[in-house]
Amino acid sequence: MQEKKKILIILDYLIGPIRASFDDQLMTGVPVIDEDDMLKELNLRIGDMYSGYYEFDSHGQGCRFDEERFRAEKGELLDLLGKLIGRLGELNDGSYEIDDQATAGISQM
Repeated sequence: MQEKKKILIILDYLIGPIRASFDDQLMTGVPVIDEDDMLKELNLRIGDMYSGYYEFDSHGQGCRFDEERFRAEKGELLDLLGKLIGRLGELNDGSYEIDDQATAGISQM
């Protein structure tokens, strides 16, 4: 039996929840994921949204996370993550498992 791939869902600056190349192509190695336009769009939207909370040379700091804006938009971010996780579940052909570390992390912030 072939080992399932683990699809890690995380958020960091300039990194969408699913690893992608510089031209925004998903790079999981699972064709059903990497070729899905809905996942690509959600991944890009979430990544852009989260990265947008980082400010540079602002408020006397070299790099700052805009917590106020984040708190105001947290529900929308969680909604988008839910859609991404839901789509991954719809497409799952049994060849992968989802390791969602982003949703809990965002919920606790």
